[in-house]
Amino acid sequence: RLLGQRQGAVDLRLKILKTLATNLSDHSPMVEKLYYVGKGVGLSKNLIDIMIEQFEEASPLPNKESDLTTKAAAWIYIQSKAAGIKKITKGSLNSVPLVKKNSLNRAIESYQEGIQKRIKPVEGVNQLHAD
Repeated sequence: RLLGQRQGAVDLRLKILKTLATNLSDHSPMVEKLYYVGKGVGLSKNLIDIMIEQFEEASPLPNKESDLTTKAAAWIYIQSKAAGIKKITKGSLNSVPLVKKNSLNRAIESYQEGIQKRIKPVEGVNQLHAD
C-alpha cells in the first residue's frame, strides 16, 4: 500500500522470486525450511544438519499439512523432544515467521503417526522373564 502497488502485482513478483530462488538452491525446499526454522529458534548449524540427516533418512514421511515451513517446524519439534532440547517449544516455533500456528499441532501429530506406523512390533517374540 505504501508503494502504491496492487497486492496482486506484488504477490506475482514474490512468487516469481521464490521460484527463481528455489531453482538456484543446492538444497531441497524442505532442507531450506529446516535451516530457516532452526536458525529462527536459535539452533546451531550442527544440530540443524543432524536433524536434516534424520529427516532424509526417514523420508518419505507423509504429512497432512502442505506448508513446508510448518512441516519443518514440526520435524524440529519432534527431533528436539527426542534429543531432550528443552528450549524448543511449540511457542518458540510459533514465533518464527511463516510457521502456521493453527497447523503446527496437526503437522506434529501427522509426523508422529507416520513414525509410529513405521515402528512395527516383532511378531512371535515373547518377552524374557527373569527366573
